[in-house]
Amino acid sequence: MVFCGVYPLITLLAYIVAPITGGWPIWARNLLIAPFMVTAMVFVIIPTIQHILSRRR
Repeated sequence: MVFCGVYPLITLLAYIVAPITGGWPIWARNLLIAPFMVTAMVFVIIPTIQHILSRRR
């Protein structure tokens, strides 16, 4: 379930930062994206999935 939220977000972030980080190595691009991704996972994606799944019970 988490993959369904993470994959679209990481893809979107990669497209957003691509024009800014065109000549950067992949590790530097990931270093820029990682804090946004972790924050979104902790405060948005995982709580939303937990809320949706808890209503099913």
